[in-house]
Amino acid sequence: MSGRDFVNYYSASQLWMSGSLPTLFWIFDYRDYLASLYGMEFTLNWSYPPSYLFFVAPIALLPYVLAYVVWMGTGLAIYATTAAKSIAQTALSMKTKLMLLLLAPATVVNVFFGQNGFVTGTLLYLGVRYTSQRPVVAGICFGLLTIKPQLGFLIPIMLLLTRQWKTIFVASGVALSLFVMSGLVFGWQSWVDYFEKAVPFQRHVIEHGGGLFLHMMPTAYAGGRLLDLPIYLCLLMQLPMTLMAFALTVWLFHKPRGDRAATDLLFLICVFMFTPYAFNYDLTALTPAILGYWATRQAPGELTQVQRITVISLFLLPGLVFAAPVGPLILIASAVFLYREIRGSRSSLAHSATRTATA
Repeated sequence: MSGRDFVNYYSASQLWMSGSLPTLFWIFDYRDYLASLYGMEFTLNWSYPPSYLFFVAPIALLPYVLAYVVWMGTGLAIYATTAAKSIAQTALSMKTKLMLLLLAPATVVNVFFGQNGFVTGTLLYLGVRYTSQRPVVAGICFGLLTIKPQLGFLIPIMLLLTRQWKTIFVASGVALSLFVMSGLVFGWQSWVDYFEKAVPFQRHVIEHGGGLFLHMMPTAYAGGRLLDLPIYLCLLMQLPMTLMAFALTVWLFHKPRGDRAATDLLFLICVFMFTPYAFNYDLTALTPAILGYWATRQAPGELTQVQRITVISLFLLPGLVFAAPVGPLILIASAVFLYREIRGSRSSLAHSATRTATA
């Protein structure tokens, strides 16, 4: 079956259209429903807030294969268009940028599994990219990104440190509107079921579930789970990454200045370092940031060896995690390198400013 994970989204739209939405949150009833609908067993569960149903409801009237094509085609078109446009002024040609975006491991993972990373990756990347330039657009993106709350833990810290009050106001308004509208359209009981049934079961999956999904998580916590370590040791393994991501975010935005492309890339890396629950299909947010960083360093031949290794490792990361739990190593090493590069850039700017003032 094409796009195995897409089964979740399509089935949710079917349950909503048939007036059987509560089934979505009752795990055993839901899996029975999947078996009856597709003629095979699935170990899927619903983990999204009811506001996410707005994204999948439009495909309810389409047959499965056509719905899958529309879902992936629309998401990929939005992702490629917005990502290419946001780095349009870089040294890379439009053809090169589109080829790299379409052939990136993160893109392939999303298409193969039928996942939603084109949506979440676009929202996350554009929100970070346009925070200072287009605060309303950034606020809309961050507000919509509440459909996947684990990606947003560091965003309020960044916005508060940079005093982006307009973005905060717009994001809060969009998030609140999504909450109210989803309650009115899908029923307030859907939110009760989400917190009472979906969230506890998802926690059970994170703590005790096994299988392929652990190989799709570039986090230290997932690495501990793959080693079959106790949950508390997995969390202890994750803690240094979380603290490091928090500290780097504060350092980046307490007095933001210097290289914008490197800053955006480092913050996005911090987003995926901070949470123990992140997946490779959401790393679509990194791909345009990687291309933007690469392009600001001019032609590929002019990158230093460390810059080249950083770019290639981050670009391939969504695929590499299937082979080995190297996600934490790549994220930490890339973060350290970018931190040192940005710090050097800031020191140079401060030195130049001092010389100008004393001249």
